[in-house]
Amino acid sequence: MSRVQGGDQQAYRDLFAAIGPLIIRVIRQRIRDENTAEDLYQTVLMTLHRARHTYDADRPFKPWMYSIVRNSVFDYLRKNKKRMQCELPLVENRQSSAAQDTTAEEMQMLEGALSRLPENQREAVQMLKIDGLSLEEAAKKAGIRVGAMKVRAHRGYDALKKMIIRETTGE
Repeated sequence: MSRVQGGDQQAYRDLFAAIGPLIIRVIRQRIRDENTAEDLYQTVLMTLHRARHTYDADRPFKPWMYSIVRNSVFDYLRKNKKRMQCELPLVENRQSSAAQDTTAEEMQMLEGALSRLPENQREAVQMLKIDGLSLEEAAKKAGIRVGAMKVRAHRGYDALKKMIIRETTGE
């Protein structure tokens, strides 16, 4: 990324070739329509280009990149709530059939609760449950130990559970 910040065109091509599949995978986990996913992919690439000056070379690159991708997807979903109510996120086969029966209203409640988590817990839940990364991959991406990732995730799950119980029971 340092070479990209310096204007190296080959570094741009190499970087985008390397991160492109990661970006589109995250987008397609939330956006079902192929054309919309492709448009959002282009938007993310432009956002990365415009935000390149904010990258700190002393910090891991992937968490910075995933934050931009995640925020771009959530911005799109917020702006298109009406359409989102008709679309359900892609659910991978490894998840239970109960997860496949999730309604748009339940997804909105979950997304709202997720957005209220502290950043480190939200990031842990996002990487482990939404992006489908292993504990080791998520810890490496966040630049922390696996044990610390487990703690963040557990606290995030616990906080989400409490928020959802309060919202559904009115307690």
